[in-house]
Amino acid sequence: MTGLKTFVSLPRTVAVQPLPPHPLRDQAVVGSYRLLESIDRSSFRTGQAFTYTLRLEGEGNLSAVNPPPAPVWAGVEVYGPEVHQEVTRASGRVGGYKTFRYRVVAQKPGRLPLDSLFSVAVFDPAIRQYQVLRSSLTVDVKGAARPVAVSARTTDPYYQSRLNNSDNQLQPLTAPLDVRRYANYLLVGLLALAAFGWWRGNTGA
Repeated sequence: MTGLKTFVSLPRTVAVQPLPPHPLRDQAVVGSYRLLESIDRSSFRTGQAFTYTLRLEGEGNLSAVNPPPAPVWAGVEVYGPEVHQEVTRASGRVGGYKTFRYRVVAQKPGRLPLDSLFSVAVFDPAIRQYQVLRSSLTVDVKGAARPVAVSARTTDPYYQSRLNNSDNQLQPLTAPLDVRRYANYLLVGLLALAAFGWWRGNTGA
């Protein structure tokens, strides 16, 4: 005979410890992490995009790790990030890595310390300390200062060549309406010409 049984687990109490008081308490992610980073270029010019990759790996809840926000910095444009996560679980421990990929365009020459742009606040439960993991890279940007503009992706030569040669002259807000009106005039003219040709063909027959 088929029967239904209900199994109940023994009660367990989990004591959740609060984080120690600290100015970073509401910002820090909990875990034992280390920061790895890389750049796709070795030389940097104003107006030229480069890719900066920040990778956080270690043990902890990577799903709770939010990407460092794209900062607002004079003369620097930051786009992204693209996020990729790989989680591993073994022996009751959760770890892995999480990667954030940004595109950066410097519009002014000079030294650009990336630690002023990218950092992650963490609380390490193993040592019970707060830490700010910062970039250790500094890039030296060369070239003349450029106005802020949309930059082409360095990996896409099609858009790169066209954006560099494009006309940046301002257009009136009514330009789309004007184009539509002229297109309607042209269409009406073509219809009138077709009707006239059809009439002449019928009358000539």
